[in-house]
Amino acid sequence: MTKWKTMLFGDNRFNFFGWIVAGLLIFAVSLVCALYAIRAGIRNSAECHLLLGIQVLLIGLFGIAWQNYCARLAEKIEAEDAKKDK
Repeated sequence: MTKWKTMLFGDNRFNFFGWIVAGLLIFAVSLVCALYAIRAGIRNSAECHLLLGIQVLLIGLFGIAWQNYCARLAEKIEAEDAKKDK
């Protein structure tokens, strides 16, 4: 029997699909914030290029970590499905 913490925070389908939605939401919010900053006139400042570079770097690192997590989780879910089929 699994405990409630494992069911809520463990490797399961809910977390897999939840992180897919959360990752897409994080990318969208980040893009919207960057567009609002550019529209506000920040593109004429020297800090704009630095902040956009930092944003691209952090979004790239998050994307790599997100992909690794989803791939690991998908592999575990498929292994559990194969075990149930036997």
